[in-house]
Amino acid sequence: MKLEYPYTLEPQESGGFVVQFPDIEEAFTEGATPEECAFNAAEVLTGILEQRLEDGAEIPLPGKRARRPVASPSAAVQTAVAIHWHSRGRISQERAAQLAGLDRTDFLHALSREGVDAFVVDFDSLRRELEDE
Repeated sequence: MKLEYPYTLEPQESGGFVVQFPDIEEAFTEGATPEECAFNAAEVLTGILEQRLEDGAEIPLPGKRARRPVASPSAAVQTAVAIHWHSRGRISQERAAQLAGLDRTDFLHALSREGVDAFVVDFDSLRRELEDE
């Protein structure tokens, strides 16, 4: 499983296409062909997510694909985003490992390398889970 953000591909009157990411307002690019747009989309997505990570800014979860093309950031950025979300309790460790393209053991090693606690406890969620048993 990969981290995939949907984007729109709008034809331009003068030729080519404009690419926009509905989930990340400042992420847009263009290209002469859909294939070039796909490459450029992955590049701009990687750059924007890297900058958001550096700035400590929010990184939105990807929206629904809804028959749109998708782009994925670089593998390093996918891992960094997965760690970011996991450390904030937005996604589980298992889901984070999947998004990073790692097995759970390798994801735990990645957390350790980044100095991030492997376990994030949300006591309200834990209480609800225990009550359901």
